Amino acid sequence: MNSKIKIMVCCHKKTNVCKDDIYLPIQVGHAISNCELDMQKDDELCGNKCDNISELNNIYCEMTAMYWAWKNIRKAYPDIKYVGLCHYRRYFFVGKNKINDYLKYFILKLKTIVKIILNKPFASVVYDPVYNAFDVTDKRLQLSNKKLPELVENYDLIATKPCKLVNTTVGDFFSIIGQDYINLMTEIIDSQFSKYKESYHKIISGNKISAANMLIFKTDLLDEYCSFVFNVLQEHIKLIKEKGLCDNPEKEKIYSRISGYLAEVLTCTYIDYCKDKYKFKTIDKCFIENP
Repeated sequence: MNSKIKIMVCCHKKTNVCKDDIYLPIQVGHAISNCELDMQKDDELCGNKCDNISELNNIYCEMTAMYWAWKNIRKAYPDIKYVGLCHYRRYFFVGKNKINDYLKYFILKLKTIVKIILNKPFASVVYDPVYNAFDVTDKRLQLSNKKLPELVENYDLIATKPCKLVNTTVGDFFSIIGQDYINLMTEIIDSQFSKYKESYHKIISGNKISAANMLIFKTDLLDEYCSFVFNVLQEHIKLIKEKGLCDNPEKEKIYSRISGYLAEVLTCTYIDYCKDKYKFKTIDKCFIENP
């Protein structure tokens, strides 16, 4: 059993997940869920309650799993060297692209161009080439899973290849969740997290983003990454209340999933901050069509 690498597979419902022992299926939002999945819970450690934010899954999304890992995974797996996060429909993918993959990428890019040209010159489009698999038994995905541990051990930080945003910037793209929320996060970064300021503004003014908070990194980086992301998000919630933008972010639907979306920008900020400091690599991701 591989106890040195654990990549959490975030699940909120019954689903099939890859069986390789580098993966740790984890039920997110267990504290507020009506279902019991036969896997690790994001509010338990060895069957007992632990330090967690599971009840805030409605706003933090998959990041409740990352918080659980930050506070608990080294207790559960004392020998762990690498921790990661993916989703039951999105996995890291290592492998050579085949001709039909390149054809799919070309068609996707062509559709992107056509959508912009045909009377939609200002349409915002997300170009995200991704390998598609029908389910987790896909042979290429299984082969990828066998190759992944060796790759992981050669790097400090691994992310997925970024999506490209066409006709928009990351900041404008995410403003759909509320421009006031983006402005407030910018204010927090500029005033309280100045060492990340340059990377943050590079990300929000650019047009590339590694989506879904998918990362694999050495556990040595876990405290640095999580301290940055969760301290910003907690300060954001605090100021949202103080400024009257939302009376009760933890409960009101208007703030639903907001922290999870903001975390994507913060994760990309951290990647940019670290990519020249540590051994870094981007790899493909695989989307499961029938989970």
